Amino acid sequence: MAGGSWERYLDGGSEPLDPALADRFNFVVEVPADTTSLTGGDLDEALRFEFSTPTPQVRRVSPMNEALSTTPIFFIEFDQRVDPVAVLEVTTLAMNGSIVALRLATDDEVAEDDTISGLAERALPERWIAVRPVDDLDTDARLQLRIGPGTPSAEGPETTPDESVHDGRTHGPLELLETRCGYDDRCRPG
Repeated sequence: MAGGSWERYLDGGSEPLDPALADRFNFVVEVPADTTSLTGGDLDEALRFEFSTPTPQVRRVSPMNEALSTTPIFFIEFDQRVDPVAVLEVTTLAMNGSIVALRLATDDEVAEDDTISGLAERALPERWIAVRPVDDLDTDARLQLRIGPGTPSAEGPETTPDESVHDGRTHGPLELLETRCGYDDRCRPG
């Protein structure tokens, strides 16, 4: 590093690396033997290494519990920027094993849901999406939300090789579990 900053160059030339290529990509670094450093030292042997920047990962799905609404909005947060439409294409929701249609939640729907809007306000921009089923879900239904594989990033061409799976259930129907008539089962008057 010279002067507290650095530049990225291709082939040792004077043109900086296109910033669009710098995010979420595979890199190969090759430094030939006898390369002279800024401080005057020479590299004895050639150096070569490869590295990749990570693919998008799901950080949070909310809500996901055993008493979900039959009209849930799912907040999905990622560790990098994503395109909501592209992520929706690799996201599925199964109800009792059958796939149900999903759509992106509207801005108004997100704003009207205190939990989802709070999560959205605290998340970094463009790192989350909100989805919901097109139709109401059944009560007491087993749910499985799957994101990926192939989840794309808005920061580069690499996609996730694995899926992120989240299980939950909609609330059951209202049931009367017990009735009592007064203290010690004494009903007054009468």
